[in-house]
Amino acid sequence: MGILHDKQRSVSNPHLKKKSTTRRRTTTRRNMCGESTSSLAKFVMRFHNSTMDLSCGFLLKGNF
Repeated sequence: MGILHDKQRSVSNPHLKKKSTTRRRTTTRRNMCGESTSSLAKFVMRFHNSTMDLSCGFLLKGNF
């Protein structure tokens, strides 16, 4: 059984290496997209937080 597994590994290794290289390329692209979306999300959250602070301030002033 060990010899059969070794043969399967030797046959599947080049295919796995090719898949790993393609996966790494896609992950780098996804990471770039993730960084851009995360930066946009942070900017939106900052803008949203600032507007929420202003609205809460107005509500507090209106209540008081």
